[in-house]
Amino acid sequence: MPNVTVESLLISELRHRLANSFQLLQAVIHIRLRTAVDPDSRRHLSWLLDVVTALSMLQQRIGFKGPTDFGAYLTEAATYWRRVCEGRAIGIVLDVSAVQVTEAEASTLALIAHELISNAIEHAFPHGQAGSIELMFHERADGIRELVVRDDGRGMPDARDNGREGLELVCGLAEHLGGQVELINERGVTARVLVPPAHTPRAH
Repeated sequence: MPNVTVESLLISELRHRLANSFQLLQAVIHIRLRTAVDPDSRRHLSWLLDVVTALSMLQQRIGFKGPTDFGAYLTEAATYWRRVCEGRAIGIVLDVSAVQVTEAEASTLALIAHELISNAIEHAFPHGQAGSIELMFHERADGIRELVVRDDGRGMPDARDNGREGLELVCGLAEHLGGQVELINERGVTARVLVPPAHTPRAH
């Protein structure tokens, strides 16, 4: 019989409680969505539901001790994004490596990835347009972690405000990690997030 320590039992119980808490949050948001009529309220609630879902998926993988394989998390999260795209001709393409990140980095990077992909799904392919969203995550030779989300959609005209709130959030989250965001608006939109190695997120 395996040697079950008190610590492992406590960790298992904590995971169970976290999962229940996330499920409760998702249920509450779903209830509010059913009764919300105002378009802005529905948009904000839908965004909140997506964020809670992203963090819920992450907590199932994240380690209570030591780093987390963020590439593996993205591979699992792609299943959720593909479900979101059901009924639409949008493909999700992954090119990710096994990169170890801290718990704080994992949570922030998960929100960044989710925000960028959600923006692309919502704004890049209007009126049933077909296309693809490519997600890349690698660690460069200099230790910089590089997260790239690229779509081949309609691009981001200067006059268009859709998605700008999300991009501002992404820039703020990247800054929290001491990183930066590069945007290329050519044959679609490419968002490149560069995060330095061994960085302690800033306190706010």
